[in-house]
Amino acid sequence: MGASANAQLFGGGFGGNTLGPEFVITFAANGAITTTLNSVYTLDPGPYDGSDDTYIGVINDTGHSISSFGLSSSQDIGGFDGDGIDAYGAPGNAMDATGYGGVDAYFTNNTIDALTVNFIGGIPGGGGQGYFSLEEPVSLSAPPVVTPGVPEASTWVMMAFGFAGLGLAGYRKAKAPKALSAA
Repeated sequence: MGASANAQLFGGGFGGNTLGPEFVITFAANGAITTTLNSVYTLDPGPYDGSDDTYIGVINDTGHSISSFGLSSSQDIGGFDGDGIDAYGAPGNAMDATGYGGVDAYFTNNTIDALTVNFIGGIPGGGGQGYFSLEEPVSLSAPPVVTPGVPEASTWVMMAFGFAGLGLAGYRKAKAPKALSAA
């Protein structure tokens, strides 16, 4: 895939990151989560705004949609100061008051050095992509720590039905009439 195709998949290039996001967080099918320099760059291009902000891409290679995940860092990644990727041409969204969410990301539980990144409608599994930006420069020597999000409501419903079904099966087995043995 060419560099311009990669940039378009993630929503475009913004500011100093003309080929797409500087870093990519990948959720692998085996449960691993990695943060890497985007392969379209041979060197770290630095912050898209030329001073302190980082453009992040997300790839979901799991078998399910990801609607949110947590990030924490020793830096002020959530101290948004108004020059997010939306100021550099990313389409914004009504859920994001920060200007850092791009087309479908927004942030909750922001304690400046930790926050939850949420995606409207989720990032589909099987290679789905999303993007957002953070305050402060991120480096591979100290990337933010990613923690998986809370399962979506539909997952909770399916789990509840599964547990109810197991409980009912156990109840029915316990209440089943015992066969009389011939004496």
